[in-house]
Amino acid sequence: MPRREFLPRLLLSLALNLLVFLVILLGALGLSACNVASGGAKATPTIVPTPVVAQKPTYTVARGDISKVLELRGRVVPIKQQDLVFETEGYVKEIFFSRGDTVQAGDLLARLEEPANYAANLAAAGLALEQAQFDLAQLKLDAPVKLAEAQLELIKAQDILTKTQTKRTNMDVPRVRDPLALEKAEQDFAAADQAYKEAQDAYNSASSLPEGDPQRSNALSWLIEARRSFYQALGNLNYSQGKAGAQEIAQADADLAVARAKYERALAEVQRLSDPAGTLELRLAEAKVTDAQAKVESVKKSKQDVELRAPFGGEITSIAITPGDQVSARKIVMTLADPSALEISVVPSSEELAEMGVGQAVAVRLTSQQGKDLPGHVRLLPDLSATGDKKDPSARIVLEDASIPLKINESAGVIVEIETRQQVLWLPPAALRQFQGRDFVFVEEDGVPRRLDIRLGLASADRIEIVSGLEEGQVVVGP
Repeated sequence: MPRREFLPRLLLSLALNLLVFLVILLGALGLSACNVASGGAKATPTIVPTPVVAQKPTYTVARGDISKVLELRGRVVPIKQQDLVFETEGYVKEIFFSRGDTVQAGDLLARLEEPANYAANLAAAGLALEQAQFDLAQLKLDAPVKLAEAQLELIKAQDILTKTQTKRTNMDVPRVRDPLALEKAEQDFAAADQAYKEAQDAYNSASSLPEGDPQRSNALSWLIEARRSFYQALGNLNYSQGKAGAQEIAQADADLAVARAKYERALAEVQRLSDPAGTLELRLAEAKVTDAQAKVESVKKSKQDVELRAPFGGEITSIAITPGDQVSARKIVMTLADPSALEISVVPSSEELAEMGVGQAVAVRLTSQQGKDLPGHVRLLPDLSATGDKKDPSARIVLEDASIPLKINESAGVIVEIETRQQVLWLPPAALRQFQGRDFVFVEEDGVPRRLDIRLGLASADRIEIVSGLEEGQVVVGP
């Protein structure tokens, strides 16, 4: 604090002390006067004590080492430890071990009452599995026979398709290959066509005559004979040229479409039965077997869920159930630990955790090793991403000397050295003052206190580094 701020305070203090002295002196004089007035003996003067001014503590700026450390409290725990739970709810039937007992991996620790209708459910699931396996085996036996039958049907369909295709193709190819015979058929058709037209004209000319007229009757007979000859010549020509009628061609096309569809269906059936992955029926049968097996395992697991077995060898450190208790699924009922490998567990705050790292050197102080700082290091830090049951807030510390004996639940102190600075100026925390975010001290100069602003550095429990503002040996007046 500046010198000008302390002068008024000093003058006020001196004035108050003088006032007290005057009051005491006047009181003493008054008592003396009263004694004289009353004729009494001469009074002895009262000695007024000198006011005692309280001395403020002082501190000397020194040079030395400063270490920033974390002091954590913890206990000895097994490295390998697991809380045990039942996977289903029920009533505790039996407990086979006690707290402190040693067990082997796979030992039956406790069990609940057997699930209701377990035997009936297991029998039903087993029967369903046997039926599904039988159906699958039967399908596998029938598969070669079905494939052979499908291949035979394919051969038949292919033969019918070939014949139908040939028949339809031949309708577009002349049946008579002799050019002279074809020419004769064409000439006969031309002559018949001409005669048919002439007979039609003659009948048209005589159609106005009355019925029964000889000329009309002759024209009609000629027309009928000419028409018969025409169609006979036309049929002979069409046959010779291979041209079928429209109805015959339509029928042939329909027969060909049916034959092709049957062939494609037979081919698809052969391909389906020849699929390396198996037919749909086979895959469904395999799926039914898998489902039936899963149901059998589910029923068996319902019994396994009522049994609590040791996941590893170790010592039972806690038991939270007794026979007859009702327990909920996933509720912790026992704790199993491996006592052969122990370490120290501490729970640092978030600020302390930010100063720590895996592999960081520490000093361990065990209750059983009074006065000894045992070297160790940080083996594991909490997983900040974990949630729920997997969240463990503890950090794990191991000793460098594995031969040092440890006891489960033994108390331990852990000293984590964060930083050390050597031969720096320091003062104890009691010597420092702070106001509005500024650090300062008071030093006396010619009997008058003077405020000095300072800058601080590393801090420990009993020392704070003075970075600037003071020199070694300076005396600081405490608050």
